[in-house]
Amino acid sequence: MNRAVTFEGRGELVQLLPGGQLKTLWKSRLPAFPHKVFLSSQGHVVLLDTHAGSGQGKNALVIYSSRGELIANYDFNTVVPDVDDRKRFYYALSGFYLSSVYTVRWATYAGVPHLTLRDRDGKGPTINLTTGEFKTVWNGQSRR
Repeated sequence: MNRAVTFEGRGELVQLLPGGQLKTLWKSRLPAFPHKVFLSSQGHVVLLDTHAGSGQGKNALVIYSSRGELIANYDFNTVVPDVDDRKRFYYALSGFYLSSVYTVRWATYAGVPHLTLRDRDGKGPTINLTTGEFKTVWNGQSRR
C-alpha cells in the first residue's frame, strides 16, 4: 500500500570562518520548502514561494532575522491583495509564485534594512526587515 509522506523543512544559517570551518548561527524548522532563498548582507534570510504541497499560496514570503527569529510570514494574498493584479503571476500546484513577477532587491531607509519586491515597472511591496511591516504595498503606494 502506498502512503503519502510529509517531510519537515529545515533551515540552517552558517558562517564560514577564516580557517575554513563552518559555524552554525542558527537552525530552525521551516514552515514549508522554499522555492527560493535569499540572504541579505545583514544576515536576514528571506524564503520566497513554496514548493508543491503547501497549498493556496501559504508561506509565500517568510523572513527570519540574522538570529533565526521569525519576523514575518505572509501568504500570497497578503503580499498581492488585488485580485485583478494576481492574473500576472504564474500559478502552480502550491499556489501563485511571487518570483514569477517580482525581483528581490535590498534597500535601506533611515538606516533600517528593507526588502523590496519589484516588477518590471518598478512597482511592488517594500517590507521592513526589522519589524516585518509593509512600508509600501503591492502597487508601490505608501501604506496608510
